[in-house]
Amino acid sequence: MKNRNRQRFGALVAKTMRQKNMNARQLAELAGLTESAVWRIVRGNRHPSLTTALLLARALEIETGAL
Repeated sequence: MKNRNRQRFGALVAKTMRQKNMNARQLAELAGLTESAVWRIVRGNRHPSLTTALLLARALEIETGAL
């Protein structure tokens, strides 16, 4: 995933978190990730694997394709 795509993905995760009144710690717990991993994804600093993207979608209760 290129840098721009990582940033878009992170922005979408952050937007969905805001819509659901969820913070990074809560998302991390629901997705089975560390809070720092969630923050790196939200900031666009981490390339999420397909598995991680699926975990995030499930935790955010959205369709995988939405991400």
